Amino acid sequence: MLRNVLEDYLDSVKERDFDYPLTSLLFAMGFYDLHLTDGGSEFGKDFIAKRTENGITYQYVIQSKRGDINQSRFRDKVLGQLLEATLLKKLSHSQLDTSLPQRPILVSTGELIDNAFLELRALNDQLDDLGMGKVEFWGKNRLIELSEQYGLSGIHQTTARGLSGFAQFYLTYSKVLEGSLSDRQIEEYSRLWLDESLDRRRRILRAAIESDIIATKLLLDSRIYEAITVYLALSRLLMQTLYETDDEFIREIYHELIIEKILPSCRQLFGQFKSDWDEGKRDLIQLCFPESALPILNYLVWCARIIEIASVNFFLTEEKAERDDITSFLIEFIEVEVGCGHLPSDRYAVCVVWPVLALIISGRIDKAIQLIKRSVIWLCDRFENEVGIGRYDVDEYGETVALLGYPFEFIEIEKNNSSYLATVLCDLAAFTGDRDFYADVCNDIAASEISYSYWQFPDTKAILTIETEEVLTYPNIPHQESITRFEDYTYSEHMRHEPESFQITEKAGIKALMFLSLLLKDRYFPKTWNALLQQNDPNAGTPA
Repeated sequence: MLRNVLEDYLDSVKERDFDYPLTSLLFAMGFYDLHLTDGGSEFGKDFIAKRTENGITYQYVIQSKRGDINQSRFRDKVLGQLLEATLLKKLSHSQLDTSLPQRPILVSTGELIDNAFLELRALNDQLDDLGMGKVEFWGKNRLIELSEQYGLSGIHQTTARGLSGFAQFYLTYSKVLEGSLSDRQIEEYSRLWLDESLDRRRRILRAAIESDIIATKLLLDSRIYEAITVYLALSRLLMQTLYETDDEFIREIYHELIIEKILPSCRQLFGQFKSDWDEGKRDLIQLCFPESALPILNYLVWCARIIEIASVNFFLTEEKAERDDITSFLIEFIEVEVGCGHLPSDRYAVCVVWPVLALIISGRIDKAIQLIKRSVIWLCDRFENEVGIGRYDVDEYGETVALLGYPFEFIEIEKNNSSYLATVLCDLAAFTGDRDFYADVCNDIAASEISYSYWQFPDTKAILTIETEEVLTYPNIPHQESITRFEDYTYSEHMRHEPESFQITEKAGIKALMFLSLLLKDRYFPKTWNALLQQNDPNAGTPA
């Protein structure tokens, strides 16, 4: 069954999308000093890497191609690059050591067909005559063998825990095929990737293969939001390994994941949705009907998701025109779609954080306040007139019951007296610097008799997980009704004790905290907001 899954994956993956799983496989096989060299001056090398064998260090140059290679394609597209990779001694990368014996590898997610192997044999005969290393070919079957040996089979068949993880992988994959895999289930499954009993090389390879198999299928089914969640889960695994080592390769592939996977997927979802929304006369509810027999819940969820992903796109791109376009969209979308800020449960509370910060950095603090205000009104109305909103840990059924079940006596509903969203909104109101607005938010929440809840995570690896004993729970946080400056952090107990910085940002950057917030939904690191804004705009900070 594993071979079938891997074959299906290799048949469908795009050429450049295979970069990360391939580098992870090489890493697990003992290659080091790995670098992606794709570009205009690559001289035929997609990757360079070194490996020591029998006491001799070899410089490898690796060409990566997608699909089957026939004789014509080999001659026209591959041969020239292989000649450049093997014969040219020009330095295309600072880490390419031309003094070492060189070994080239041609990698393809397909096979050599239609006599292409004869072309490779002829090339190797010429290289042999010149006393140079022959080109080794890794086709689909060889990649499957290596992936099984160093990756999934080699990992999962070692222990009972590994076999259980293997079963979980198949169950998760089957949900992908059924179209029923949710972002919650992705995060829960990806916790298996954090197994520290495994060597980090194997941890990375396992996660790289499994994540790309799952994400590739999701993208083929246009389930882009779930694919983004998979990539965020993979980034968490890389953060875990960065806690353990200063290996520059891991840092490099972490940033490659952001550039090649996370940002393009956010752009794809944003662009595709914006186009559909425009064609649908800017009416999201009409787009939700095909998705569910109960579109109202889907509508609220997608309002939250769209402004969340648009704002992530905002923070990841460096292009001003793209940022301006996102800002304009956020303003219009929030004004048109009344569901923005109407969150079905505390699980979506952090979805308000990032668009508010994006609007603030864009100089539209008035629109940021508008979104916060709308969320406060929604929350207070729910508590005063109904049963509140769902807790963080409720499932879709629990969210639906909290929203729609209150008129029916046969449905038992426990009123939720505390709210994580209330804490989020107060922190955002304080961050705007508008003291009167902050006081109004506090008064409204107090009048609705809502208790503030919060989970606080220390500056340790605990920030990577949900199930940790290191978390400090605040079930009911007193808030002062007035503030001096946000940076004083004196208006509530949780802010007094919240860490101001985290070690992971030194290796992975401040945006790593945003990724963890998006993945886990129960943290948002308020004392780091100024650092995030200043990284995107040196003149930015807490509004005066």
